[in-house]
This record gives sequence, structure tokens and C-alpha cells, in this order.
Amino acid sequence: DDTPGEGGNTGDNTGDNTGDGDEGEGEEEVIPPAPKYEVLKPLNDATSSKMLIKTQFATDSAVVADAIVTDFGADPMGLADSTRAIQLALNSVSAMGGGTVFLPSGKYLVKGNIVIPDYVSLVGDWNKPNATNMDGDFDYGTVILAQPETLGNAKPQDKPLVSVGNSAGVVGITFYYVEQSAASVKNYGYTIYANAPATASFKNLTFINSTYGIGVSLNTYANELVNLENIYGTFLYNAVAHNATTDVGFYDNINISTEYWENAATEYQCDNVSALERVVDNNLMAMILGDLDDQLISNVTIDGGKIGIKFTTGIRAGAGFWGVVYNANISCTTGVYADYLNQVSGVAFVDSKVGAVENASAVGCIKMCNSTYEGKGTGKIVKEGGTPTKTTVKTPLDVQFSTSERFFLANNLVSGGTMDNSARLQSIVNSVGAEGGIVLIPNGIYRLDSTVTIPANVEIRSSQSIFSRSNHDQKEKNGVVFITYVSGNTFVLKEKAGVVGVRIWQAKNDFLTAYNNLKGSSYPEDVSIKADGAGAYAYRNESVGAYVGFDFSSCDNLVLKSNYGLSYVNFIKAGGKDGVITQCLANPNFMTRSNLYTYFDTSLALADNWKRMKDSGESNEDFVLLREDINRTYTKMVRLDNAENLVAMGVFAYGEAGLFDMVNSTATLINTSLDYIPSTKYVYELSGGRCDIIGSLRVYGTSVKVNSGRMTAYGRIAHGEAKEKAYDSDVSLEDMIEYVSENAKKKTLFNCDSMSWISPFRLQVSLNKDAQYVKEGSGSWKWNSNTIADDFTSVDISEYKDGYLHFYIYCSDITKIGPEGQVEITSSGNCDKNEYNWSLSQCVTKTGWNDVWLSFSTAGITNGEADLSKINYFRIYALNATATFYIDCIEVVTD
Repeated sequence: DDTPGEGGNTGDNTGDNTGDGDEGEGEEEVIPPAPKYEVLKPLNDATSSKMLIKTQFATDSAVVADAIVTDFGADPMGLADSTRAIQLALNSVSAMGGGTVFLPSGKYLVKGNIVIPDYVSLVGDWNKPNATNMDGDFDYGTVILAQPETLGNAKPQDKPLVSVGNSAGVVGITFYYVEQSAASVKNYGYTIYANAPATASFKNLTFINSTYGIGVSLNTYANELVNLENIYGTFLYNAVAHNATTDVGFYDNINISTEYWENAATEYQCDNVSALERVVDNNLMAMILGDLDDQLISNVTIDGGKIGIKFTTGIRAGAGFWGVVYNANISCTTGVYADYLNQVSGVAFVDSKVGAVENASAVGCIKMCNSTYEGKGTGKIVKEGGTPTKTTVKTPLDVQFSTSERFFLANNLVSGGTMDNSARLQSIVNSVGAEGGIVLIPNGIYRLDSTVTIPANVEIRSSQSIFSRSNHDQKEKNGVVFITYVSGNTFVLKEKAGVVGVRIWQAKNDFLTAYNNLKGSSYPEDVSIKADGAGAYAYRNESVGAYVGFDFSSCDNLVLKSNYGLSYVNFIKAGGKDGVITQCLANPNFMTRSNLYTYFDTSLALADNWKRMKDSGESNEDFVLLREDINRTYTKMVRLDNAENLVAMGVFAYGEAGLFDMVNSTATLINTSLDYIPSTKYVYELSGGRCDIIGSLRVYGTSVKVNSGRMTAYGRIAHGEAKEKAYDSDVSLEDMIEYVSENAKKKTLFNCDSMSWISPFRLQVSLNKDAQYVKEGSGSWKWNSNTIADDFTSVDISEYKDGYLHFYIYCSDITKIGPEGQVEITSSGNCDKNEYNWSLSQCVTKTGWNDVWLSFSTAGITNGEADLSKINYFRIYALNATATFYIDCIEVVTD
């Protein structure tokens, strides 16, 4: 029976608190303590099972609960095992279609495994610890007293304390293992484990003495959008292990130290401090990160341990970590160790102090940018050239949302997607009054035909406590979905108004209609959420199919956090003073991962197009049209217009034409990334104002373009191991690439100052002496047809096998380089045998000069590897190119 007993879920905190424990006859009855929180019912519906929780400790956003574990028999004194009661509460909320289960302040004994179902969050009342200043009476708030079985022969991920499903999470809880001993360690499994989740979030968590902390996808391939935020704890063997992500996750504010157990409150203090420090120093690998794509990690402190961050192999063959780590402070025997990295990129550490760094990976690189370290090992450790122009930004970004105690229920909306709810919802939010308050939307699918204006100080929201996304198999577990047919703005936010935890799908803007509109340069200004007042905010929302997802372009003090989805022109437009954008992501796969089209108005003949996209997967012509002909042609993730002092951190897009397009704006961008940008496009473009970029990653394209104003950038890494120097447009508009140190070994193959190598009959190659087309020496080779190719006397370059083939190539017009091309060297005296090759698109990414570095370790191979001891053939070609090219200084280089 997965339903609460009589009187359950009433919110009056009078439920059965005996759990499954046995009380002997004659024993004195244990009286539970008075609750340390208050339950507020909706002002307009006293019978509702929904509850606003007035927590004991501060939160960044209001907690709305669908169930409270004490109403299901959980014991807040920690005497009886509460595993079953907590599970009953979780199952009950799952049956409602998802939401939040609340654990009040108190202690809950858990001897078994808790399973958090899809679209459900387990949320406690959390008091942030201070490792150096917790007195003996420190109140942690909600504490789970863990007393599970030890691992035995099982893997840590096979016996977790808490298992987490899709679009599910754990928020605001402290974990303590009752029987753990530093003097005699018990080997427990992961405290929290998520196996291949589509989305999962772990936030505001304290681990006093976990053997293993948080694990993700250690058994099964693939996970997406896994977020860790505000993690504090002492871990004996491992704090975080994460593998096989296929869409970006964000980590922010991870704090790992023995002090969280050493300095714990009296009842949780460590039994043997010196033993604890020995265990941690000898065993702890704090963060073990495998094949994670574009991972953005900010604000990490690790104090003590064998290895701070370990980068290793993942589930996917040949895949490895690539990403950016900002503001890491690591004090371990080895701060950073890599046994495997992504073979065409690696990791950049920015503004960090990491101690000893060892790179044992045969591929990829570790890049240090304005960071202190001690390097060793055989792999590549590269220090960024140039001097960064520093800006000072206080991180983590602490943002606040409404925690009003006025609580209302939108209790007369009609779900199902067929009836217009605009007038009903407008009437409800208008009735809240000038004092404002929180309006809860029950789980459902609601049609909107007209704009809904959210008055000042009013928040509309779902009961979900983390971001959750649409997916194929969610059936009725959709949370709160608005299907909109509005022309213009679906929601308008007045001063300090907000939208939290809903999904907004623009049904009339299917991908084919949008494509035809964009081609014709005439498209509707359809916006999911428009800000029309200072302090407006949007948090944990999904927006799909808008031309602009979030238009906050004239809003001071805006906050956009944890919003995801897909738009056709801009996902975000922002302006005004002192705004914050953090943990936001855009990806065309949001359009393919839903069955919501079954609720669309079939009279508009659009549902079939949405179904086509849903059924397309991510490889057929429909998805390719969306990604290539719409997003990579027209879409830029963020547009800033007249923004002043805006800070963005943890912003990512896949397959778009730009990440930040900035006009007359001042902004600081930290840990931002664009994957799969076209070669002709720019990740960051500035037209007036000032932009400072601190930590970024890109795949293809060009990093920066400054039309006017000043831009600085440092801490960048890219696909192909591109390592840009620190950049300042006041010094030079040219974005300099640096692959190797200034004292690297070089061997010139062809200086291109004469035609001694090239046979005269070889396809219109000529010697150029015009200085504007020369990078080094006195000349270059000019060619304006398909191919330069010839054999030559063999040379031995085997000592450069871990290095690069380097040259400069000038392209007169990037749009005319032809559909395909390659660079090749062989040891066979001809092409296509014993050949190393690289794509020309990897070399020529912009009009003008391209500084090309081709790693031998990432070369393609045709009919056997080239013997580098006797290279005797070189070819470069661009099929059907109409551009003019110059090539100069062909050499091999290694550190």
C-alpha cells in the first residue's frame, strides 16, 4: 500500500511518528519535539494538500510541498527506521505526477535504500555549515542518520543510500553515518547515486562522514543536465564520481574537507581525528570525472586527500573529459591527475591554485590560465601565454527569489490542452493583491491563447524543487506545462514578479513554420516570458519553440537561473543594470524529446510537424534542418542590449550561430561554452561597451569578434586543442593562438620563400612576395585552385610524434572554401597510402590568416600509419573552392 493512512498528508504534523520501530510494554512514551517549521495553506483553498513550508533556515526560493514525511510515519527524533515512511511519501507524490516531498528539521534514521522516482524531489530544511566555526550545538536542520549495509563485494554504486531517477533531485539535507569510524572505516556505498538520469540536481547538501558521496552513471551510458550546487562535506574515499554525460552539467560551489567531520556538532564529531586525516590522505580521490562533454565547473575547494581531481576514461570508447574549471583551490598530495582526457581537447583551469599536476594522458592537454601549479608527467601541461586583464567578480553568485508567506492556489484551471486558461489565470494572479505572493499551479497541461501579466511581487510556480525537462516517456508526469498559442508575449512580468518551474511550449511555432519565416526575414516576436519591471526573474523553466525564450532586455536587477530549452532567434535577451544569468542551456534536442504534441490543437495542422520532429531522433533530415538551417544559421543564445554590469556564469549552447551577441553592454562572462558553432561564426561578438571573458570552451568557429568597444578574454580551450593566448582588443584585434611554449623545438619543412620544392606544373601554384600575404620570411605560396601536392626527399620527423604539423594559411573568403578538403602527409611518396590526414575545415575557420596546429596524435589514417622517420609527401586540397589561398612556414613543432 503506497498511500498514507487516515489523516495522512494533512500538513498538521500530527501523523504517526512511530515508524517501524518496536516499543516495549511499559516503556515511557517518546513525545516528538515541536516542529521547527510552519505549514502555510493556500489562502484561497484551505482544503488543498499543497503546502508552503516556512522553513527554519533561509532558502533561496520558497519550498512548496506535496507531502511531508512525518505525515507518513517518519520519526523526526531518529529512533525508528524511517526508510519505509519516506518511500511512501515519495511514491505518493510520484502518483500525483511529480513534485516535492519535505523532510522537516529533525533526525531520520534510514537503514535501507530510498528510491526517488522520476519528477520527484526530496527536500529538507538545511543550515549551511561553516567548516571552521561550527560549535557543539550547531543545528544542521534536516539530518538523515544513515545505517545501511556495508558494501561487501558490491561496487559503491550498487548499494547507494539514495537512488535518484530522471528529473529528480535531493535538496537541503545533511547526511551522517551513525556507525562510521575513522579508526575502523566501514565501506558504505554512495550516499546518492543516479544511474543515467536525463536530468538530476543535488543542491544544498552536507555530508559529515560519507565513504562515497555522489555518483552518476558509473554503470550505464549517458546522462544529461546533472547539476551540483552548494556541496559541503568530509568524504573518505570519493566525493563525486561522474561519467558519460551527453549534455552539459553545471557544478558550482563544491567544498571538500576533513573539517566537516572534525568540527562537527558534538553528537556527530569524529571518533579519531588523526586517523581520519590518514585515511583521507591515503585514499581520497575527491572528484573522479570521466567522459564529460563541455563540463563547466566553478568554485571548488578541496582540502586534503590523495588526489583532488582525477580525469579518467569513461564508458564511451575513446572519450574523455573536456571542460573548464574556474576558481579551484586544491590542497592534496596530487592536486590534478589525468590518466585520460578528450583526445582533441582537454581541460582548462582558470584563476586556480591546484598544487601538483600530473598529466599521464597520451592525448589532450591540461591548460593553466592565471593559475598556480607544479607540473609533472609525460602528457601536455600548457601555460597560457599573455597577461590576463582581471576583473573582480564575487562568486558563487548568490541569487534570491520570492520567499513570500502569502500562498495561493490556481484552483480553477482546466488541464488537458483544449480549453483556454488565460482569463482564469489572469483573474487569479490579479486577486493576489499589492502585497504579492506565491501562486501554485497544480500539475497539468494548460492552454493559453492570450497574454497573462503577472503583477508586481507575484510568483507563479509548480511544486517541483529542481529543473525537470520534457521527455518521451513521461506520459502524464509533465509537472506544469503551458501550451501557448499567443502572438507576442505569453507571460509578462511586472516588478519583482517571477515564474518558477514550469514548461512553456509554443505550439504554433513548429520548426517548418519557423524555417519559412526566418528565410523570409519576417517572423513573429513570440516570447515565452517578457520582463517589464525591475527585479523580475525566471528560475528552473523550460521554453521550447519561442523566437525569443526570455526577453529581459529592459530589466534592472534581472535574474535568470536554470532555464533550458530551444528558441529560434535568441534564447535570452537581456539589458538593464546589474543582471545575473547563470546555469542556462539551449539545445535543439529539447524539441525532439517530448510527446506533448498529442495535446496540441489539431485544427492548426501543426501537430504533425511536431510529431515529425519528435520521431526524428537526432540524425534524420528534420533534426538536421532544425540544427543546421535554423539554429546554426539564425540563432544566438544570448543577446545583450545596453546591459550594464551584467554577470553570466555557466551558460551553454549546442549547435547555434553564436553564444553572446553584445551591443553597447558591459558584461563579465565566466565559464561559458558553445559546442558545434559554424566555422564562419563567432562565439562572442561585441559592438560597443566592454566584455570580459573568464573561462570558455568552444567547438569549431572563432572565439571573438570586436566591432567596437573593448573585449578581454583568458582561460579558453577548444576542440582541436586550440589554445588561445590571453586576449585584449586594446592591445590587438588579432586573437593569437599558442599551442606550444616559446622554447619549443621546431623543424622547418618548407619556408615557402621559394619554389624549389613545388613542381611548376602543379595546379597554378605561384610564389607570392606581397608582404600582406606573408607571415614569416620573404614569401608564401599562392594557390587558387584545388590542390598543392608533390613528393620530396624524405625527412625524419619521428622525434615530433607527440607534437604538431604547423603552418599559416590565408583564405580570401571563408564562405568559398569548398565542400571538403584535407591536409595530408605520407611516407609512401603519394596520397592515400601510409597517410596521416586532417580535415581542412579544422584548419581554415575564418577569412584572413589562420594559425594552424595539427596534432599527430589526432590525425586520421588512410591505408596504414605514416612512418614519421621518412616523410616524403605533402598535399593540401579544397575541392571546388573559389577562394584564394596563401600558405606559409610549414614546420613540425614539439615541446
